Amino acid sequence: MLRLAAIKPRTIPELATEVDAAPTTVLRNLTRLEAAGLIEADTPPGERVGVVVTWSTNKRAVLDAAKHWGAYMTGAPLDREEVTDA
Repeated sequence: MLRLAAIKPRTIPELATEVDAAPTTVLRNLTRLEAAGLIEADTPPGERVGVVVTWSTNKRAVLDAAKHWGAYMTGAPLDREEVTDA
């Protein structure tokens, strides 16, 4: 879903079709990704009832996470000052 939303912002029905999953499953995963700061919605959480929400990848946060994951997986030192709260 992160890749799809990075290519083009998408709605839950669009993502559900692309990944062949139920919209509720997509929403659950988007909510977790949003909490981690990896994906963003165009509408704040409290204002989403009854509106179409478009989701897009927070590319900077994903690249930062990938950098730290790569350092961790290879045993390279991790610069703690670069770690940001998402």
